[in-house]
Amino acid sequence: MLTLRILGFGHVYAEASVEKGWNTYCTQQPDIILVDCRMDNQDGIEFIRRVRKEPGSPNPSVPIVVMTGFTNKQRLFNARDAGITEFLIKPFTVQTLVERLTYIIEKPRDFVLAPKYTGPDRRRRREDVVEEKKKRVVISWCCCN
Repeated sequence: MLTLRILGFGHVYAEASVEKGWNTYCTQQPDIILVDCRMDNQDGIEFIRRVRKEPGSPNPSVPIVVMTGFTNKQRLFNARDAGITEFLIKPFTVQTLVERLTYIIEKPRDFVLAPKYTGPDRRRRREDVVEEKKKRVVISWCCCN
């Protein structure tokens, strides 16, 4: 919390349980949410689903950053499919936090409302993706007389 205050966030609220977090979210309506995958032996992913899909949610499109020490693919996919905006893998640095927050502000993704998914577009814009080495080399040649 201190780091967020140093970065200039005026109001920072911290809750240890999903229910308390939900109540604070509904009453304070924050501009961004940072959530841990584990909240007092509860699943932070359920909190994210509530924010995105529950009818009483005041702002389903609020950016949500997940902080987690669990990096197995299935857990990451579950968080992505719940509608997170960004990941922070623990331990993380202040620089990494600032980079994620800056990205959210400067390059917001379209928000998707679909029957099976609610959240930021899971596809990154093409210009945001670093192009991988091509897996196939195409050699073109011609034979001229």
